[in-house]
Amino acid sequence: MLSIPLIKQAADLGDAEAIESFTEAGHAMGKGFAGLINIFNPEKIILGGPLSLAGEYLLPAIRETIAHHSFLPEINQQAEVQLSTFGSDASLIGAIAIVIDDVLSRPMNKGGDYTNR
Repeated sequence: MLSIPLIKQAADLGDAEAIESFTEAGHAMGKGFAGLINIFNPEKIILGGPLSLAGEYLLPAIRETIAHHSFLPEINQQAEVQLSTFGSDASLIGAIAIVIDDVLSRPMNKGGDYTNR
């Protein structure tokens, strides 16, 4: 079964089809990100999760496509696209952070019941 780590391994070994698949994915992602930049003008777009494993192949195509599809170059230049430092664990770490925040933001009810909201 194909997976991102397997395709990345092939790309690392110089497989042209694997590299092209990441380039195509990067262009598609870049078009989506360009739309977000045009609408919301974010300072950063952070790529996390399993796709961050292939960042070295995705980022050039993403950045190239954003530059081509952004309406205003000065807005496009402000938006930084980078990889998450959490890598493929970004979703898990985010989920844990939400739970911790929820628990710490509400004092414990009598008897330790957190189900009452």
